[in-house]
Amino acid sequence: MKFESPFSDRLGTNYCATDDEVLEIQQLIAEPTHKLLILEEEITKLEKAIENLEKDRKNYNIFVEAHRALISPIRRMPLDVLSEIFLACLPTHRNCVMSASEAPVILGRICSSWRALSLETPRLWARLHIAAPPWGTQWLDQQTSRRLETMKMWLARSAQCPLSISLHGGHFMSPPETPPVAESAHPQSTSTLFVKELIAFAVRWQRVHFVIPSDGIQALAHLKLQDVPLLQEIAVFTPPEHPPPDSRWTSFEILKSPLLTSFSAPGRDFDDLLPLRWNLLKELCVGGGSWESSLDGEKALQLLSRCSQLETCKLSVNAESEPLLHATVDLPFLHTFHVDLGAASSCLFDRISSPNLRELVLRGQGERLPDFLAPCSKLESLEIECSHMGRAALLDTLLVLPVTMRHIKLHEFAYGSGVPKTVDDEALALLTLTAGQRCCPSLESLTLVCSSKISDSALKRFVLSRMGEGEFTGNPSLKRLRSHMPRDKEVDLKVDLKQYMDAGLDLEIIYRPPINQDSSPWYGTTDAPNSWQPAWSVPTNW
Repeated sequence: MKFESPFSDRLGTNYCATDDEVLEIQQLIAEPTHKLLILEEEITKLEKAIENLEKDRKNYNIFVEAHRALISPIRRMPLDVLSEIFLACLPTHRNCVMSASEAPVILGRICSSWRALSLETPRLWARLHIAAPPWGTQWLDQQTSRRLETMKMWLARSAQCPLSISLHGGHFMSPPETPPVAESAHPQSTSTLFVKELIAFAVRWQRVHFVIPSDGIQALAHLKLQDVPLLQEIAVFTPPEHPPPDSRWTSFEILKSPLLTSFSAPGRDFDDLLPLRWNLLKELCVGGGSWESSLDGEKALQLLSRCSQLETCKLSVNAESEPLLHATVDLPFLHTFHVDLGAASSCLFDRISSPNLRELVLRGQGERLPDFLAPCSKLESLEIECSHMGRAALLDTLLVLPVTMRHIKLHEFAYGSGVPKTVDDEALALLTLTAGQRCCPSLESLTLVCSSKISDSALKRFVLSRMGEGEFTGNPSLKRLRSHMPRDKEVDLKVDLKQYMDAGLDLEIIYRPPINQDSSPWYGTTDAPNSWQPAWSVPTNW
């Protein structure tokens, strides 16, 4: 409704009415004020009616939803299908941990029927990771007892299912008020308690991964071949600060298991007398994060020559500069190869043939890498720590990459001004599509870590070429680019490449290193920033 007023031009201003105008205004608003009261009464009645309707709606909704729940699809789902859904909730990259925040424990806290079903599904409880607490205080002893009981209850629920178990054992830790005590002076570490309890389930061991002190490994020496009829995979490592076990692997009868296809241990425990069925091994891991746990090149070739069926191999090799004497080792089924070479130049790649290789991770020397990769026509993923490789070797490596390449990661040291940088514009140019160059035409992801010698213009040119722009033709294949360049920003690539990011390109570019961790206000928390590089830049740790 539109109102006419002689005071329209003064409304909304700071005008002060005269005495005569006050009387005129009071007469002018008398009728509208009366109408306003009537409207407010009607609104109050309508609001009351709406409130009553909302109460009725709530009651009807409660009634309907409660009955709908009785016929919901999840309640009517067959139990065998629901069990498969439960199994799909389990982590795929590791064993389940003893935590109420993830499956299978959380599934049993939804309702009584789900709890009953989870307890009646043994496969839910057939995978378990155990973190054994260190020994030394009353509180830790109580925690150890609780975890032992939980572990036994967990595995009892797995019925007769084959077991996948990983144990990371805590070593002896003296109370603060007492002087340090050597591990050998203590009757046993907590990990030994867990190992002894786990041995009761050895008949169902299928995959076991132990990181335990040497006294825990001693407990395994008493197992016989008939005690582990299902064993397919075993990995046993001692922490670097612990001495190797007194009982060598040569006396471990469980390594003779006819189903054993995967074995992992430090290099110091490898020799020709290991009672393994070498010709059955499909996965082999030698190393433990320290050069004391690595092999020399000749010994590595001797072991590989006995593993004709090998598919996955991870080696730590303290390579030597002198030529290796062993003949070429043929690994026709090898598809994944991770190798960590020592600082000396190595001829290891001259002695390995793996034509079906699909993934290679190299840390250390790589002068012979181009000749090794030339016959690998099926290679899809390559990761190189380039700092000790040499610029010429890197360029030659990129030139021989096959058309099947999909993922490349090049990593350089973030520290040390004297360390030469090998990844530069020339290296990136080899991966940039041009009219006469089609290197790695199916490349989907490129990761460059600490590549301070690459310019923003070269990076932009690479992206444009991979997205089929300008002089570059072809179907776009690039899906992800991550680059850490510890230098100043030259141009804002995210602005220039925004249209491709909007179209789905996963682009992450970091320039200067994050704030030093020691001066960060987050120092001491799990959210503290890394001083040198983003989390995804750390080389593969195996």
